[in-house]
Amino acid sequence: MTRPQPDDVIEKPPFFPDSPPKDPRTLIQEKLLWGRRLILFLAACMSLRLLFIAKGPFALSPDEAYFWGWTRHLDWCYYDMGPMVAWFMAISTKMFGISELGVRLPAVLLSLSGSLFLFRLATDLFESPRVGFGAVVLMNLVPLGAAGSVIHVYYSEQLFFWILSLFLIRKAVDTGQRRWWYALGTSLGCGLLSHHTFFILTFQLFLYLLLSDKGRPWLRRKEPYLAGFMALAIFSPAFVWNLHHNMVTFRHAPGQLGRDHSVVRTFLVQFLGGQLGVITPLIFLAVLAALAAAAYRGLKKKNDAWLFLFATSAPLLLYVSCISFGGRVEANWPASAYVSGFIAVSALFYLRRTRKIWHTVYATAALSLALLATLAAHFPRLVDIVYDLPPAKDPTNRLQGWRELGQDVSALRTGMPDSFLCALDYGLAGELGFYTQGQPHAYCLPVSYRQSQYSFSNINREIGRDAIYVKIGRDPVEARVRDLFESVGPPSERVILKGDGPQVRWVFSIYRCKGFKGFFGKLPDKY
Repeated sequence: MTRPQPDDVIEKPPFFPDSPPKDPRTLIQEKLLWGRRLILFLAACMSLRLLFIAKGPFALSPDEAYFWGWTRHLDWCYYDMGPMVAWFMAISTKMFGISELGVRLPAVLLSLSGSLFLFRLATDLFESPRVGFGAVVLMNLVPLGAAGSVIHVYYSEQLFFWILSLFLIRKAVDTGQRRWWYALGTSLGCGLLSHHTFFILTFQLFLYLLLSDKGRPWLRRKEPYLAGFMALAIFSPAFVWNLHHNMVTFRHAPGQLGRDHSVVRTFLVQFLGGQLGVITPLIFLAVLAALAAAAYRGLKKKNDAWLFLFATSAPLLLYVSCISFGGRVEANWPASAYVSGFIAVSALFYLRRTRKIWHTVYATAALSLALLATLAAHFPRLVDIVYDLPPAKDPTNRLQGWRELGQDVSALRTGMPDSFLCALDYGLAGELGFYTQGQPHAYCLPVSYRQSQYSFSNINREIGRDAIYVKIGRDPVEARVRDLFESVGPPSERVILKGDGPQVRWVFSIYRCKGFKGFFGKLPDKY
């Protein structure tokens, strides 16, 4: 007589049969095998990234240079975001010098550490190191993950603490040990100091506990609430900072949404088109299919692992898609949702008892397309072999031309050694401060179109000094800028070409400004 299988095994839709439980010794052997493969894969990724930072063609992005400027004045919070990105940059540049490597090294290390926790999380969820390895490959191969492993903005810290928090809550629920909850509270607190989407993650974790048969009993215990209290306690200095600064961080976040009544532009182009670009079309479709399977298995079949993946991914993805119907969104806003999404995709592929040929063909095509997109992003000249991409459509254009601009401003400043640097764009001001020789202080002038962290700089201490003002384009200097100085000389021009061809990447106009008169007006209200 055949022994009946557990209900969780026999009641499976034919398109999604999981593998039966494995012998513990077999699982240990698989962990060792896939663990070695993981180490080799991550070692290769880390080596290539460090080499690319040291020898690659890309300068710091405007956001990276802007955040580096925060390290000059370490604080508990900043205009745009919490302080974690500045703290990591400050430690790295203190140890390795103020250089592109010093700024970007935390992104490489955080990606490496996050990949290790992602492997453990996925492996523990499904008792399959193959699932963990597949999730790590997806995270590192798609353009969004690959770029976030080199370019250091606050998403580097956000993704790391997001993965760590998911790992810790699973440990807490699976082991029943309270110490994991306290570690979770610490991780969530650091996450809140990294990015405000951790408020959404907190909601998602509560949703999981509420829906999960394994997690629901914890809602009657004190540990989850102590973890939440710890997170808020760690975040409290940033909140107090905001109380003293007109709550600018909280006002800035909704201000980023903007208003746009064109659903075609916001949802189809910015959101959907953005996801197809940063995740690649085939993998994005695979994530949607995997989350649909997770919803079915988690909500209807009460499979806790799949419920966890659905609850910690779908709400954030749905939230960003909804706000895109009425406001501006950026492609990387739902980035954290893909942590659980990639685990679901990997499990959907690896845990099938029978795999049809089209599954393998689709997976091969999806990974190949992601690899090609990532290679094209790192080496844009590969695209030029097929199509001469205009600079306006080149996503790497924002990473080029800043070194050359810094050289020109440095040469000009030798004749104006006591001058300060300024611009109207916060990113341009950051690039000037980083790439000009001696890295002098740079300002985003208070007559800019919007506020930024530069709004808290006391620019009036520069009254009477000369300045070098830089703007993008050939238009005459703005009247509101001219009014800040006693006189503004004619511009010198710096043209940045794409390679050796005629296409122009940037045109910078550089002005000598005499006698800063000070600013005594009202700052712009736009957040």
